[in-house]
Amino acid sequence: MGRDSGADVTSVPLDVWQHTIDVTLTGYMYGIRHALPIMIEQGAGSIVNTMSSAVWAGEAERVAYQAAKSGLVGLTRHTATVGGKRGVRANLLSPGVILTGAALATTTEEWRAEILATVRSPRLGEPDDIAAMVAFLFSDDGTYVNGQSLLVDGGANFT
Repeated sequence: MGRDSGADVTSVPLDVWQHTIDVTLTGYMYGIRHALPIMIEQGAGSIVNTMSSAVWAGEAERVAYQAAKSGLVGLTRHTATVGGKRGVRANLLSPGVILTGAALATTTEEWRAEILATVRSPRLGEPDDIAAMVAFLFSDDGTYVNGQSLLVDGGANFT
């Protein structure tokens, strides 16, 4: 884990804070800055940003990561406002625990069972669940969804 993994707001090193903001929030801004004018010029487009549903939980650690990812809510809604009337949509996807190959390789069955107990679905997420939502947001079926933050987390219960 990174230097932010155990840090809260009182202990996160400032260089870690700045690096995390630069990569995790400013990186998205640069992508949007370059893509949005092209999409506006063509009169259509869809941007899908991603953040972690862990942000909605308000974890006691990883403060820099949570702050950077939370900033994507404002950046996404701003982008939806700037591009919306010109045919460009922007939305934000918040995946929950998704059983990627890496997740399966680095977690235990016990941990997965603990997480499953916190969701309202009979299973944990799979990569296809995220791909289906992204495909919907990019498709003509998703043209009236703009500026939204969508949790794809099986109905995780963070309380």
